[in-house]
Amino acid sequence: MEKPTIGLLITLCSRNQKYVTLGHSDIFRWLLPSFFNTYEPNKFNYKFFIGYDDDDLFFIKNHNNLKKRLGLTCTLTVLKGCQKNPCKAWNILLKKNIDHADYFFQIGSDITLISKGWSSYFVSQLKKNNNIGIAGGVDKSFWFARILQNQNGIIENGFFHKTHYEIFKTLFNGRFKTWFSDDYITRIYMLNNCCYLSPNILFRNMNRVGQIEFNDRYQPDLEIKDSWKDIANKDAKKIYEFKQNLI
Repeated sequence: MEKPTIGLLITLCSRNQKYVTLGHSDIFRWLLPSFFNTYEPNKFNYKFFIGYDDDDLFFIKNHNNLKKRLGLTCTLTVLKGCQKNPCKAWNILLKKNIDHADYFFQIGSDITLISKGWSSYFVSQLKKNNNIGIAGGVDKSFWFARILQNQNGIIENGFFHKTHYEIFKTLFNGRFKTWFSDDYITRIYMLNNCCYLSPNILFRNMNRVGQIEFNDRYQPDLEIKDSWKDIANKDAKKIYEFKQNLI
């Protein structure tokens, strides 16, 4: 039996960063080393679907070297019109690569994966609901902070089956650019009882937006602050209708 394929959707950005070589970039400092410490090659195939902006001079310069270092498991996309809009970038990467994986992991290049076995665990959670749903781990300090503020935990790096694309034809609703997209993706599945936020699967965001000691790549987009929940409530109905059609 052929192993399922997991595609990692990764956006790269050197804006306001002090990269000199690829080794200084987030993906090589944090994401890739932690990925190879926690992945399960005996159970799954993995592919990297990576994109960067068409005006990102650092990654344009290092395009061939990046491809060489990541090998045949990597597809690189030069993104147009996605400046300061990572949600659009992830939408493009998913659409372009939807036929090349069974499951997808929308993840930042600045993430350190901590818990081994995340692949098996997330897949097992989604299979409980015919691969309809969203799964994700937690950044413990951020997760605790939300609980102490009487807020729900949210999926910050979403793991999902390609069924999500079958329902929406995209990853995020096109009205989202930066902030509130995690709240959105969590809510549409939470309202359908298939949001699998997993405190036993840990990661750490090494360059969280808004932390004073880091140089942010973009400013939070607050335009959608007062409307994101209404958008989520509307889109959640699409999941319900899809599930009803399967009965």
